[in-house]
Amino acid sequence: MSHRTGKDAIRTPEEIRRDLTLPVYYILIGQASVSFPFSSTSGPSQFVTIVRVRPDRDDGHEVEFPVFVNYLQWNDIVVPILQDPRWSNYLGYMGGGPGVTDDGYPSSIPNQSVGRGLYACNKGLRSQYIQLLGNELESRASST
Repeated sequence: MSHRTGKDAIRTPEEIRRDLTLPVYYILIGQASVSFPFSSTSGPSQFVTIVRVRPDRDDGHEVEFPVFVNYLQWNDIVVPILQDPRWSNYLGYMGGGPGVTDDGYPSSIPNQSVGRGLYACNKGLRSQYIQLLGNELESRASST
């Protein structure tokens, strides 16, 4: 049985980079969401669907939605990147610097407010971020 066609197709590392970099980027900036169609108590769906949730877009970085990802590649390649706080920190969603307690004293818990990260910067830096994200996806796909 071929795993190279259909919604649950297994992608090569190069295809992962080409097809999933922008959808993962859109998930990180909050403009795409993930759906697990046909999942049930007895078993997971064979594919994951990435869908657009906000109509605004990042000029120069277009992708057609929905995007389908094999559930094994989703678990082994994409999920670790989404769970790694460095990728969202670069975008500025986690703030940075120390937080303060309710009564104004410094806290060891970092400030969780939106910071001025990469997303507030110019298009060139966003393009470089997307390139690095693609490199990471391809690297993870090559090692699994």
